[in-house]
Amino acid sequence: VVQWTKESYENSTASESLREIRAGSDEFKVSRASVVLSGELSGPRKEKFGHLGEADLEFKIQDVERAEPVPQNVRWPKRIEDAYRKARKLLLG
Repeated sequence: VVQWTKESYENSTASESLREIRAGSDEFKVSRASVVLSGELSGPRKEKFGHLGEADLEFKIQDVERAEPVPQNVRWPKRIEDAYRKARKLLLG
């Protein structure tokens, strides 16, 4: 499980870079970035993490240290690309 703190989301070192990357989002508000994160990794423990207790580990993001846009010609992982194509077809006809 990955958790954002309000501070890490709004006040990260790379907040300006992230805003610029988001400004280039597609019609579905999707953008991609290659990031360097710092934070705290917890687990494993008796009680699991996540909404339904499905995760053995939790990473709490404390800072986004660097963010660079992923070039448009870089392919998505296959399972995500397939889902994205289906969604585009449904929404755009």
